[in-house]
Amino acid sequence: MAYALTQGGTPPPQAAVSAPAGSATEPSTPYQPGAQPEASPKRALASSMRVYLEIPSIGVKSALLALGLTSDGHLQVPWKPLLADWYKYGVTPGEVGPAVFARHVDSVETGRAVFYNLGRLARGALVIVKRKDGSTVRFAV
Repeated sequence: MAYALTQGGTPPPQAAVSAPAGSATEPSTPYQPGAQPEASPKRALASSMRVYLEIPSIGVKSALLALGLTSDGHLQVPWKPLLADWYKYGVTPGEVGPAVFARHVDSVETGRAVFYNLGRLARGALVIVKRKDGSTVRFAV
């Protein structure tokens, strides 16, 4: 998942941001399937914890758990195969820079895991991240 959102020479483009209720921020242009994503976000957001990930085209709907680093500097191994994780020391979706998500494709315990269909993700696929501040950030792969 990290590869899908961060490769290609530029940070993952942000197609739209929905502001939290009561916010004075004007909503930006909504995501349009088939449209070419812009090379940079319309506007950067302040840091806010990620709480939910949705990738409609491959059926991902998941709360987000936080992952840190092991004592030798590697990303911690995700421990709940049916939930997605985010790298807690990176930027949060909406800030400038790549946001990193991780999770299993399959597992001995569960069989298919949350990212089982990740290989079916197509260019332009919508990725939605809900943030603790009430905003929603949308990306195009």
